[in-house]
Amino acid sequence: MRGKERCLQYRAFAHDIEWVIIHDNGEGLMVSFRRTISVTGDTTAHKVDDYVQFSYRRGVFAVMLLLMLSLVLVASGCSIPSFPNFMSAPTSDGPVDWTQWDEQTAPDYYTVEGPAQIPDDIPPAGQVDYSPLDALGRTGSAAATVDWDMIEESAGWRQKFAAGDNPSGWGDNAEVGIDLPDGRVYHGWFWNRSHLIADSLGGDAVRKNAVTGTRMQNVGANSSTRPGGMAYPETKVRDWLKDHQSETVEYAATPLYVGDELVPRAVSVDMRSSDGSIDEHVIVFNAAKGYSIDYHDGTFSPS
Repeated sequence: MRGKERCLQYRAFAHDIEWVIIHDNGEGLMVSFRRTISVTGDTTAHKVDDYVQFSYRRGVFAVMLLLMLSLVLVASGCSIPSFPNFMSAPTSDGPVDWTQWDEQTAPDYYTVEGPAQIPDDIPPAGQVDYSPLDALGRTGSAAATVDWDMIEESAGWRQKFAAGDNPSGWGDNAEVGIDLPDGRVYHGWFWNRSHLIADSLGGDAVRKNAVTGTRMQNVGANSSTRPGGMAYPETKVRDWLKDHQSETVEYAATPLYVGDELVPRAVSVDMRSSDGSIDEHVIVFNAAKGYSIDYHDGTFSPS
């Protein structure tokens, strides 16, 4: 999708729009624009990184919008990316295919794909912002500027999720055995409520800050010397702030979905320290060795 970002440039609603994705979900049109725009009327909107998604209910306005945008796209010689490739955030600039986990490329369920892609509206130090759930009830992005106070306040205790406050796709869970990259075998629950902004970084135990993530996506091999999964960026930030307590780290995490799947295939994590020594765009894969996952509903089986 990165290659299609700049195929469309025109003025609409008094703002530049670089590409458009349109999807008919049976109830209305979901339109995703590159860059934030402001409109009024029969819309709902939420911002994900620097992408905005709008859902328009069925009706004459929705049909007119679809026709108008289709004509503009044709006139400009561009194509609309197919909905199966629609996601809640841009793909990475690197060679990784985040829709499929590859053990050789990401043995501990993450890859570093280049410099951070921090959103323009990152919250100030000490604050965490969460996107609203989308029309399918899926978690959007979460962002924070993490400081040492947030880490100190989170140390030694964990918030608990309220009963029933589960991320989309949650439900089919069981205790399993999963081979780890260091030769050990994990025995425990297949799915975790995986934080976007870690509890230890000041994140809350709420649905808007969690996805249905495999244990591997959450912590990888769970090694104290070489953390994997989401624990890789989380540990890097904690350790750095411990040594630089007057500094901050901009941190954003975004689930990556395919189509109308309820469980993300991956999570992109962007982190950049105030001195620039940490500057990474990380892809964390939501998979587990030896298991096949149906990302539409979170069911899984041995492969």
